[in-house]
Amino acid sequence: MREWLKLLRVKHWLKNLLVLFPLLFSGRAVHPDALIQGIVAFLAFCFMASAIYVVNDIRDAENDRAHPTKCLRPIASGAISTAPAIVVACVFAVLAVVLCIPCAQQTPLAILFLIAYAVLNIAYSFGCKNVPILDIAMLSVGFLLRILFGSAFCGIEVSSWLFLTVLSLSVFLSLGKRRGEIERFGTSARASLMRYDKSFLDKNMYVYLGLGLVFYSLWTFQGMDVAYLGYSIGQLALVAGIPLAMFACMRYSFCIERTASDGDPIGVVLGDKPLLVLMILWVVVMIIGVYMP
Repeated sequence: MREWLKLLRVKHWLKNLLVLFPLLFSGRAVHPDALIQGIVAFLAFCFMASAIYVVNDIRDAENDRAHPTKCLRPIASGAISTAPAIVVACVFAVLAVVLCIPCAQQTPLAILFLIAYAVLNIAYSFGCKNVPILDIAMLSVGFLLRILFGSAFCGIEVSSWLFLTVLSLSVFLSLGKRRGEIERFGTSARASLMRYDKSFLDKNMYVYLGLGLVFYSLWTFQGMDVAYLGYSIGQLALVAGIPLAMFACMRYSFCIERTASDGDPIGVVLGDKPLLVLMILWVVVMIIGVYMP
């Protein structure tokens, strides 16, 4: 069971919490029907993501065996054979689509985003990950598709500032992942890494980090046309989320530059207690900010 959980990358389901952002930030998560719909959307995307992880591992098995850490993956190590892995991937992909049909508010659009995510990641695995810039673009769009899928599934419009925030920070995280891979494994670990240098990645990382924080701040202040003393507790909580987001991003940058991280967002967050505390505090103040009367 442990090997199957590793193959399906259950730990990486945390990335798919982005699917819930449209619901959470709309203030509708307190309604039981909407919350159940959000949970179904989250599960549907997790099933598709796990199916893609299995396909990627089957595709990359030979290369993974020569990698210092990826050689421990279930397919590469031989702990799970290819045939049952293919069956499980197909079942999970079908389940993901089936859940959309009766449950999604905008079923065709939700399925479109789900299939787009699958096609994007299969293309990434089958060669696009070796093309500089294109690999970062595809990683970034993968994060964005989570938000769009959640929006279509729950029938909630995504604001322009939230869209720009997620897009900018997704590029930041993707650049950071490549930087972390170079720092830990060198440029020989992936074909595209030989075309990057840390100076290029650093400069672009912080451009998109700055843009992301600006867009996030603008999203926070939209509709808040009141003096400081006129803020409600909920509005003050939303404002408090801005410095928390700033210092969380700063801590994330510190981790990928000063530690032996490979830049994977989930590994970085779960592997650093101060960063994890900042993220939890941010979630708490955001919930207070959105749901406090």
